[in-house]
Amino acid sequence: MTKKLMSILLVLALSMPLFSFSYNKDLDIAGDITSALSLATPAVLFIDAPSSDYLTIASSWGATMLTSYGMRTLLKHTIDR
Repeated sequence: MTKKLMSILLVLALSMPLFSFSYNKDLDIAGDITSALSLATPAVLFIDAPSSDYLTIASSWGATMLTSYGMRTLLKHTIDR
């Protein structure tokens, strides 16, 4: 089991340069816009949801938004391209 895992890790480590891309500002902006749109989509739930569910929907959406933007920001500042 350990040899198999080490073999997989070695293959992945050697193939990492194949997945290395230079920074592209346009793709960065497109990713930010896509992320914002995907987070804004649950607002449609408020149209059909009863008012008793507003707090549940808002807290779920808020937690998702914080996690998404937190990870995105952390990774963008951590990974040096």
